[in-house]
Amino acid sequence: MAIKTTLLTWMLVVGTSLAGCTSTRALEGPANLRKVKVSEPATIYERDGRVSRITVSGVTDSEIRGYYAGSHQFVTISLENIETIEVERVDIIKSALAGTGAVIGAAAAALLGLMALLVAAGA
Repeated sequence: MAIKTTLLTWMLVVGTSLAGCTSTRALEGPANLRKVKVSEPATIYERDGRVSRITVSGVTDSEIRGYYAGSHQFVTISLENIETIEVERVDIIKSALAGTGAVIGAAAAALLGLMALLVAAGA
């Protein structure tokens, strides 16, 4: 029973720690717009006020292509019409710190579980 509790605690700590490891970056200007990578979630703000949330499937010298979030509807947007793109990227530093914290938290939970088991056994 203690092993199941320790394993569940470890899974909760790791899952919670890694949940917030993405960051949103705004890319402006033609040179930066081409830095968007395939499969990245992106929010595109067009000059005419439209906002599109897509998963990027490709970028060329003149357009960005992708699928609207939550659907299979394909969209192509000219780079000339884009004012700003916000992309979500995994933050490597946050991920490393969260992973380290998760390991330390899991070790602490295992130690506490072992101590509780020993106290309950009367050792």
